[in-house]
Amino acid sequence: MIMYRKLLLITFILLSPLSHASETLIENLKKIDATGTTPNAAYKLGRFYREAPDGQQDCEASVRWFTRSADLGSVDAINELGKIYGKGCGTVTKDYKKSEAYLTQAAELGLDTAQNNLGFLLIRGWGGNGRKQEGLNWLLKAADQGYVSSYFNLGYVYHYGLAGRTDLTAAETWYQKAVQGGHKKAGKHLEKLHKDILASRH
Repeated sequence: MIMYRKLLLITFILLSPLSHASETLIENLKKIDATGTTPNAAYKLGRFYREAPDGQQDCEASVRWFTRSADLGSVDAINELGKIYGKGCGTVTKDYKKSEAYLTQAAELGLDTAQNNLGFLLIRGWGGNGRKQEGLNWLLKAADQGYVSSYFNLGYVYHYGLAGRTDLTAAETWYQKAVQGGHKKAGKHLEKLHKDILASRH
């Protein structure tokens, strides 16, 4: 059983998108079975235990490995910890304060997906209604980096006035950028927005 899990782990790593050169992967594979002492190796272990290709999800182990990766300097691991505590995972319960702390750390380090996650978290009220503008600012920072999901989220926020005011013109602009960027949900929301714009003129 242990050997089977190790083989699954190696297959998972080999099939995962790589952010480093193949030489880095080789070094990680040399170390991963022992201690996972590189940030990328520890990060992939965190994903393995959370995504559980063998059907044995272990969220606590996932948190341990993401934490190790974060301690070794992985901004992506910091973001993943923020996501886990924001949604909960198995026996790891939701903890919005921890989620915000991790996401803020990753966002301040410039990670676009963390800026997007933090922005939407604050706008949806996890940080209190008085922080909606702060959330909007984080979404705009992610959008400035070309993060497509933030285009959609900005469109949604302006469409439904989640940050305090409705702006259908701004919503159309951001939805269109999301469509152009290939966001799967943006097209339907843009159609709904156009109906709402027509209705507002009558």
